[in-house]
Order: sequence, then C-alpha cells, then structure tokens
Amino acid sequence: MAVPIKYILQAEGHDGSPTKLRADADTNALSVITHTHEEIHEGSHFYAYKTASITNGQVLTLALNLDNALKQFHLFMEFDIAVACTVDVLEDVTSFAGGVAFTILNNRRDLQSTHPSGATCLVGHTGSDLVVPTGGSEIYAQALGAGNRAGGVLGHDAEILLKTGSKYLFRITNGTTTQGVTIILQWYEHLLRGL
Repeated sequence: MAVPIKYILQAEGHDGSPTKLRADADTNALSVITHTHEEIHEGSHFYAYKTASITNGQVLTLALNLDNALKQFHLFMEFDIAVACTVDVLEDVTSFAGGVAFTILNNRRDLQSTHPSGATCLVGHTGSDLVVPTGGSEIYAQALGAGNRAGGVLGHDAEILLKTGSKYLFRITNGTTTQGVTIILQWYEHLLRGL
C-alpha cells in the first residue's frame, strides 16, 4: 500500500512550528515555491532603482547604507544600458556626499508601511545630486558593450550576501553617446542567524 506523501514529510515554518504541506488537488504533486518567492510572500523582499539619461563620461549612482541594520542582506543586482558603459560596486564606503533619499520598496506592496527595509538608500547622477563616495573597496566591475544590454548578478542562485553594517555604492559610467541607463537592486533580508 502506498503511503500518502503528507505522512512522510514534515515541514516547519520560520519559527519552527509545524506548517502544512501543499499538494495539487488533482495530482497530489507536492507544490513548492522558491526561497526567494517565499521571502516576497513574507514581506521581506525589497527593491530600489535609479534610471537616467546620461552623456559620455557621466555617472549614475545608487548608494545602499546597511549601517543600522542588524540583518543579513541577500542581493541581486542588474545594470541596464543601451551601449558601452562600465559598472562597479564599492564596499565599506566611509561616507557619502550628495544624493537624494529613495524610499526602498517592499515587493509585497500591502506591507510597505509595516515591514520596512533595514537599509537606507540614496540615488543621483551627474548634474543631479550625484552620490560621491569617500573610501570603499571595489568588489565588482564589468564592462558592458553595445551587444551586452544587461549585466550584474542576475540569477537568484548567484546572490551576493552583503556585509552587515557596511555602505555600498553601485555605479554606471557612460562610455559613449547619450543613453538611458538603469541600476536595479533586489534583495531579501532577515535577522542575523547563528553566525
């Protein structure tokens, strides 16, 4: 006699309490979602972005400050361009000058006001509140050409686990004619666990 799957597997929620397994009503196939998708449902998945039209040699910046966040941040980043640019990321920036505050957005929109991110964000570009860092070490760099429209850590299996208490700068420098460029950061965060 076959034993139904619900009697074989036991699942636990984030707090260790039992939780129901989900199965398709017709096939009894186990229904699962990715960990990242679960973070969205729980209200702990966030995003920030900045887009602008910049000319040759101009810069688009987005700064992420984790100074007051006692959380782990699992980051995915994307840089969208039309033609040649360079992108880089600095870690352990000492301070930022300039920039405009950006309200970090919760992917679960009904929890925007009750589940805020532990980070703060500044955005800007050349000629309009460019964020200028002091210090920092480069942890990522990429040259993107005309045939390479997007770069960064795009897949959820290639996330960057950011350093708690650090400041980060994400930057696109235009290498050619005027073009629209975008920085998109997505991350989920949770309280530090057993480090």
